[in-house]
Amino acid sequence: MLAAADMGAMMGFKAAEDPVERYKSVVAFTQPRPELSAEALEGVIARSGGPEEAVAAVSRHVAQYGRLSAPEAQATVEAAVRGVQGSGAQAAAVSAALAATPTGEVQLSDPVMLNPWARLVFAALLNGAVGGCIWQIAVLGEAERQQESAIVCLAVVAVLSLLGVLVLAMGYKNVTIKGGAAG
Repeated sequence: MLAAADMGAMMGFKAAEDPVERYKSVVAFTQPRPELSAEALEGVIARSGGPEEAVAAVSRHVAQYGRLSAPEAQATVEAAVRGVQGSGAQAAAVSAALAATPTGEVQLSDPVMLNPWARLVFAALLNGAVGGCIWQIAVLGEAERQQESAIVCLAVVAVLSLLGVLVLAMGYKNVTIKGGAAG
């Protein structure tokens, strides 16, 4: 005899996410990883065999345990160790660079299509918002007294409107946006 949860899974239903597990995943995403601490990176540098291999070894380690791709990790590590002498100082520089490197993740789930006319109307409104923001940024940018805060706010509204257009076009109901450091 099947349990209710098994029958629900067979029918395509999924249980609501546990709030405690959700909190742990959000906190884990924003916390620095111990594998990318200065001490751990110093061990990777010591095992690498030499200064030439150290950058490649640390880059592979960062790509494996961090949120950066291999080319991004390579560029970040090379920039961080440029001009820094000593394995401890290099490890600290890479760890600090990873902590300062922002990353983001967007999760789209529960595809639900609106009626085509509703998607078109909402997308047109959000496109109008993007166009209006771009026009206002251009007008403010030519003014004698530039207001940076207004330009930044308009840019944020434009990006959020563009994200709304993309979500509408793809038809997703739930969007989760996470951000944090690369390390």
